[in-house]
Amino acid sequence: MPGEFKAGAVLHYRDYPFKDGSKKNKFLVAAGAKPGCNWLCVLATSKQHYMRAEKGCHLTPRAYFFIPGDSKNFFWLDTWLTLSEPRILSLSELMNMVRSGVIEVKANLGDNITGEIRNCLQRTEDISEKEKELL
Repeated sequence: MPGEFKAGAVLHYRDYPFKDGSKKNKFLVAAGAKPGCNWLCVLATSKQHYMRAEKGCHLTPRAYFFIPGDSKNFFWLDTWLTLSEPRILSLSELMNMVRSGVIEVKANLGDNITGEIRNCLQRTEDISEKEKELL
């Protein structure tokens, strides 16, 4: 069953554009989704890179949040949310992408884990005050 448009929404983004010009289907998690405001989203990855596989918030070397891949929180694979480079989506941009099939809400994370992700973002120095205001 698809999720709702609210904080904690897991968004499937078809052909997510990376800085290097490449594109790949990715999941984003809406960390900030106040009604009528821009959305603050973070990229999910199943690639560990520099990040530890310990549940929860990690602020160094760059902020990330680890979700174990047990399907309790939607993700079947171990998943890291890269908090250091969030993406702001305007409400109109988001709605246009939903209408065109680029973005689809797949599920919603539980309120507890959504709150933990938002608290982690509030604690990091990796994002701007403007981005934190969207939480």
